Amino acid sequence: MKVLVTGATGYIGSRLLQTLQAAGHDVKVLVRNHSDLFEGVEQVVGNLAIPDSLDNVTQGVEVVFHLGGGMRPSDGDVTVVNVDGTMRLMQDAINHDVRRFIYLSAAVAYGDISTPPASEETVCNPLPGHAYAVSKLQAEQQLLSLTNHKTDLVIIRIPQVYNAGSPSINRFPQLASMVEGKNITHFVHREDVVRAILMLANADYAPGVYNVADDHPLTVRDAAAIINKAVGNVEISTPQQVTIPPMLRRVMEATLVLDTNKMKRIGFPLKYPSLEQGIYHET
Repeated sequence: MKVLVTGATGYIGSRLLQTLQAAGHDVKVLVRNHSDLFEGVEQVVGNLAIPDSLDNVTQGVEVVFHLGGGMRPSDGDVTVVNVDGTMRLMQDAINHDVRRFIYLSAAVAYGDISTPPASEETVCNPLPGHAYAVSKLQAEQQLLSLTNHKTDLVIIRIPQVYNAGSPSINRFPQLASMVEGKNITHFVHREDVVRAILMLANADYAPGVYNVADDHPLTVRDAAAIINKAVGNVEISTPQQVTIPPMLRRVMEATLVLDTNKMKRIGFPLKYPSLEQGIYHET
């Protein structure tokens, strides 16, 4: 299968690329500039921050795995990258009769979920001022407006992604010590995200929106204790008087529990059903 991967240097994209190559797929990656990181892989130059640079990048491709995007100011304007860049990429995919477009979105688009768990039909309400979450939802909405009979669209919403040793998960206990931590949140292992992405690339499964998460959401404090036991570097106690950016605090204090029955109905088997099972595994 000939595929295009965006975000191939990222945390999830790099693992997806490895898995696709190991399975013998014909892979090309979207890059800003040619890189020695992708020796032996076809590279196509384009930049999500410059939508006009994306013309014809999907030519000859059967499936697009769109994992690229921006989260921080250093990534560029998140609206341009995550919305305008995504839309130009999808339009190019339609122009070139790409069979399926997989868009990796984010569960933060749901916001602070008042009546958990949130299903794919739950109305999204990103936290006000959360530019990344707002941009991911806007991208979803605009992609859905382009849905056509030629290119199927799959949108995958994921919560906090982890594997053993990932910097973001190692930092979680420290952040958790700065909030009350009674709210419930969800996790998913990186390997299960990659497996879900690959499964949903198959034409046997209907296009649409899918939540991908493990089976055991946890309070923030309980999750921090599990992680701390694995990494052994932060004592979890009462909230600390340490500065935490206001938006990050609101994200840490939000309830984020996903209904994953849609994935279960199509027979997706989690490799790591809980944080406690997955935290010790890199792959």
